[in-house]
Amino acid sequence: MTAYLIRSLYIAPAIFTLFFFMLYGILIPFKEHKIPLILFSSSIFVSLLMTAFLINRKLFDKLFIPMNMLISACVIAYPLIPAFKEIFLIVIGALSAFPFIKGGFIFASSRDPLKLGAYALVIGNLLFILGIFVPVDLTIKYIIAGLSLIPLSFVEPENNFTDETPKNVLIHLPILFMYFIVYGIFHGTIHPIYREQAYLFGTEQIFYTAAVVFSVYIFRKYLDFGFVIGVVFGILAFTFFDPDNRFLVNLSMYLIQTSFGIVNLYLVRLFSESTNPIKSFGLGFGTVFLAHVLGYSLTILAYQYMRYIVMAGNIFLGGGLIAIYTLFLRKQKQEVVYVVETPESPDPKKIAFEKFSMGLSGRERDVLRLTVEGKTIKEISEILKISESAVKTYLQRIYQKKNVSSKDELMEKLSELM
Repeated sequence: MTAYLIRSLYIAPAIFTLFFFMLYGILIPFKEHKIPLILFSSSIFVSLLMTAFLINRKLFDKLFIPMNMLISACVIAYPLIPAFKEIFLIVIGALSAFPFIKGGFIFASSRDPLKLGAYALVIGNLLFILGIFVPVDLTIKYIIAGLSLIPLSFVEPENNFTDETPKNVLIHLPILFMYFIVYGIFHGTIHPIYREQAYLFGTEQIFYTAAVVFSVYIFRKYLDFGFVIGVVFGILAFTFFDPDNRFLVNLSMYLIQTSFGIVNLYLVRLFSESTNPIKSFGLGFGTVFLAHVLGYSLTILAYQYMRYIVMAGNIFLGGGLIAIYTLFLRKQKQEVVYVVETPESPDPKKIAFEKFSMGLSGRERDVLRLTVEGKTIKEISEILKISESAVKTYLQRIYQKKNVSSKDELMEKLSELM
């Protein structure tokens, strides 16, 4: 627990900085001036997608510290030099791919990305709540936010990654795009109203934090089902929204923040399953911010058509539920192994292995297969061309997913299926 807590303290301040900057730099003035949000989000998704396709691990490591320090300086300078605010927005957005992906490396190299993700999101959000309520001059808060990025420069994740295409992430991108374009429309519509009608501004972040903690238990076994719950909360947020009713405005914001907390942890868990964090976090969060840009842009055109927005949002989110359910069923169908008693029946050991390896990522299946074959950690490392520490990390993830604590228990549980 202590190790995860310490590790999360490198990532949590960066999460706080992003939330803080989005709120005070963009969302609060959004009702009066919408262009900054478009500039910021556009530059983020472009940089994330470009990084995913153009930068490898070696180049990323060389560029990270100077780029991270530049972002820190721009966040600090943002309130001090108002004449260049829009330039700072573009620079910060364009370089934000670096802290996003560095966090991705740390998550993916962890033995338990879900636990680390929960710690980082909760602590980052608590820092954000303090940033809202602590009565300190806003310029000082910007300076603290900028300095909070610096710890990321002093942590090095294990070098246990490959150049594999993150197929599982690619499959989920259309669903994520659907969710975040609706979230962008709704959040862009409700935030200015909520800002004026909130019982206590900042309370919504408590719901976000509680949702992250709650999601840890769901995602342990039911990753896609957990995302379904997140979408359901989004549908409820649209259903209850009424701009003329203060209680329903607050309730809708609490529900959408709950939805957002669940989905954020879902993203951390999903993207961390990949052995290529640059592509998985770059493509994944690039898609998320592209949807945000489109969603918020639509609020500029459709702000006066609020009722139609609510109707369309529920239709889109309902369609997302159907898509997730279909994907879940397809994955389940692919994992089912049928045994036919004929002379040409598959090897029972192979059938047992296929059943046992359900729920494991591709690399975890490779490590499990070689472990079952009796290979040592060193031999597995040489065969898969990854470090020995990476092999140990994958083994720990397998143990956790299969509820065992050692290789002997793992082999015993597998033998029961044979």
